[in-house]
Amino acid sequence: HLLLLLLLLVLPLQYLFHHNLLLILRSHGSPLTILLFNSDCSLALNMADSDSDEEWTPLSERSEWKDVTPIPQDEGENPPVSIKYTARFTEVMDFFRAIIKADERSARALALTAEVIEVNSANYTAWYYRRLVLQALQSDLLEELNVFVANLAEESPKNYQLWYHRRWLVAQLKDASAEKSFIATVLDDDAKNYHAWAHRQWVVAEFSLWEGELSFVDGLLDFDVLNNSAWNHRFFITTHPGNPAVSKSADAAAEISRAEIEYTWARIRKMPNNTAPWSYLRGHWARLGGAEDRTQLMQDLDQFCEKYKTCAPSLSFKVFLLEQQGDEASLAEALYLCESLANRQARMNMKYWLMRKTAVRDKLSSLQGDEELSGEELQMVLEARAAKAAAAAAAAAAETASA
Repeated sequence: HLLLLLLLLVLPLQYLFHHNLLLILRSHGSPLTILLFNSDCSLALNMADSDSDEEWTPLSERSEWKDVTPIPQDEGENPPVSIKYTARFTEVMDFFRAIIKADERSARALALTAEVIEVNSANYTAWYYRRLVLQALQSDLLEELNVFVANLAEESPKNYQLWYHRRWLVAQLKDASAEKSFIATVLDDDAKNYHAWAHRQWVVAEFSLWEGELSFVDGLLDFDVLNNSAWNHRFFITTHPGNPAVSKSADAAAEISRAEIEYTWARIRKMPNNTAPWSYLRGHWARLGGAEDRTQLMQDLDQFCEKYKTCAPSLSFKVFLLEQQGDEASLAEALYLCESLANRQARMNMKYWLMRKTAVRDKLSSLQGDEELSGEELQMVLEARAAKAAAAAAAAAAETASA
């Protein structure tokens, strides 16, 4: 009790009201007890909602369960930590252990898995056993999908077990016709729900539902161009070998990447410092092997950097491209840009860019055979070359822009 009092006095009130607090207390040599405190500092020992507990009828009082002997949780003779479960949670799990031991696959077993999931929706054993019972009873899987799973999705939209169960049901039904609209509804509430996006990618690839996906992503990016999940899904759609438009031929895939690069430039110009489209641009650039494509991209990038001189993502992308080119002039310019990013455009990431600068400097010195120079001499030589290369690149960019 003294420990609890001290913590309440010492911890900032903001922490207490915005975070759960876990305390472990020992009282007169008794086993440790875990005390969970809610964000309002109330004591929480329940594994399920207390209101639903009050309305719940214990299994031991139901006639259909009279023939079952519950199996308590075996914690050993002297458990180091005693968790005070609610009576409901304890009884439901005790009966569930008995059903599993007997390998009973009946209607009441199915109903019991629902109760187990209600008190702990992350109980993967309950979800797995539910699937076994559904198969054994040849239950209506469409009803399972549209009622049981749909209701739980509203309460727990980021539950791993729930989304796997939904995937299993759709695979068993061999019908994903309603999945896109369902996922869209989930994304309306949270456009970056990882589980929903992963399920959508599986549905699209598994059932070849590629049509309309780019339009769907466009709508989300129009609403929020910072939606990294939407950018990731667009890359999935435009590069997946299962997409007939991509797998048609190498030329077709290259044309898609060129079109996507143009699309990305349009998005970048609306918000230059958004890192998501720059990563997307880099991904499609890597899929183009032609020198003409790469030259065009570098020219477009030079013009952009000339217009947006303080845009760190564009300079970062340029460093990447220059390193890929790997010749002396390119590495010298990359060295100059790393220095610039470290001290001006991206000072928050100074240590990162100084590290990148060291890596580029090592590549350049190896290429030019300057290993015999001292560290200070090498620094002076490389910085002079970098400044010269940067000036030449700026002049070339200005000439291109004026032309």
